[in-house]
Amino acid sequence: MAESTAVAINGVDDQTTEDFFDPDQDGSNNKVTELTKKLESLELENKEMKVTIKKLTIEIEGSEEDKRILESVAARAEELEIEVSRLQHDLVTSMSEGDELGAEVAELKRVLGEKGVKLEELEREVDGLKKEKVESEKKVRELERNVGLLEVREMEEKSKRVRVEEEMREKLDEKDREISGFKKKVDDLESELGNCKSEKNSAEQTVKEMEERILLWQKEIEEAEKVIAGLKDKTLDGVNGTARAVKLNGDGEEEDSRLNWQLPLAAVTAAAVVCVCYARCR
Repeated sequence: MAESTAVAINGVDDQTTEDFFDPDQDGSNNKVTELTKKLESLELENKEMKVTIKKLTIEIEGSEEDKRILESVAARAEELEIEVSRLQHDLVTSMSEGDELGAEVAELKRVLGEKGVKLEELEREVDGLKKEKVESEKKVRELERNVGLLEVREMEEKSKRVRVEEEMREKLDEKDREISGFKKKVDDLESELGNCKSEKNSAEQTVKEMEERILLWQKEIEEAEKVIAGLKDKTLDGVNGTARAVKLNGDGEEEDSRLNWQLPLAAVTAAAVVCVCYARCR
């Protein structure tokens, strides 16, 4: 038997090259062997028959019965020769077919060898793909882990964002309340300002009226000062004449004369005091 070559795919051994073709080749070899043995047997029988014929020819020469036997043996010998020729032809044919089968077997062995090489390459590719698959699965697991971490971070960021939004919303509500309070204060201040403006206008009007009165009082004071000056002069004159009046009229006349010049003086003094007080208040 020729050297066998084992081919394995995914850890399972295939049949060897010769094992794959053994049924046909064994059938052909068995047929050739059988024909060869049969041919050898017939040749041996033919030789024995020839020897027997020679013996019989020697022993039974001149005998008709022996002649018939000899003819029968000769006929049998011819049949055996024909059979031998046919068997030889069959042997040649079988050997030719065996050669063709051998060539086919050789071709099939070659093809199978190429297939084996390709299968080995495929095995290496499969091993490479398995390694790539393992690496890919490892990367997928790593990516899934990273995705999980990112999802957790995203949830944390979302929670933080929600808390910040709630805090900002509370602050905005508080600011809105403060703004509303400020607006109310502004409205109150504007209302108070309006009242102040009204009071200011009223005060300005009052001041204006007071200024007009002061001017009037100043004029009156000036006139009063003039009157006082004139009264002083008259008073001096009256003082000089008082003694005479007292002497002439008695005690009651003296008191009336004093009242006449003291009353205007008191009025002028009171007016001056009022003007001074108003000026200080202003």
